[in-house]
Amino acid sequence: MHMDVHGVHVSDTRCVTGAAAESVVLLHGFSDNANTWRRIIAPLADRYRVITLDLPGHGRSTRPWTKPLLTGYADIVAEVLDELGVDEPVRLVGNSMGGCVAAVFAERHCERTDRIVMIAMPGIRGVPLAWRAAATRPAVTALRAGLAPVPAPVLQRGFGWLYAHAASSRPGALDPAVLHDYFDVYSDRERLFGLGAIARELLRELRTLRLDQVLARCTV
Repeated sequence: MHMDVHGVHVSDTRCVTGAAAESVVLLHGFSDNANTWRRIIAPLADRYRVITLDLPGHGRSTRPWTKPLLTGYADIVAEVLDELGVDEPVRLVGNSMGGCVAAVFAERHCERTDRIVMIAMPGIRGVPLAWRAAATRPAVTALRAGLAPVPAPVLQRGFGWLYAHAASSRPGALDPAVLHDYFDVYSDRERLFGLGAIARELLRELRTLRLDQVLARCTV
């Protein structure tokens, strides 16, 4: 079941047995969206209630993102759980930036967290130089100017190609539906280039938030 929670696109897949089940929340990475979990939702739903969402600034969510980014995202997860009537502690699985959100959620909402899984989470041992260089305002401005003459459909396909090669060592193995959904939601140029501002805020917070200390304070 898909729904809009005050501008946040949410998918709620109930356990196929119909029995009351523990909930699993899947959190995507930067510039990605909830459809990235498409292949594993059904297997998880054999045992769990599976909740996915597009974090603001991503996917099909229309709510603007706000500062601070990671704590704001964590609180939005709590808001979605409230809207869905999920009272019991949940299991959170986060990829990349989603792992950061899961860690912050576990600290801020420890009573609502059973456990967390963090996949390829950045920020523990620093942030790659290439990330920092690509997210600078001059780099994004230059990219916008350079791509201005490029037709939107070509830009979409190029964005999808870059994502496929950055996200996987075997781009051809990516689910075609996931790849299409990835670049389809960024057909608007402003939304696409707006990711630069999110990236700069994310990198700034990774430098100041000290995720190693956040994890040390987590009790889950």
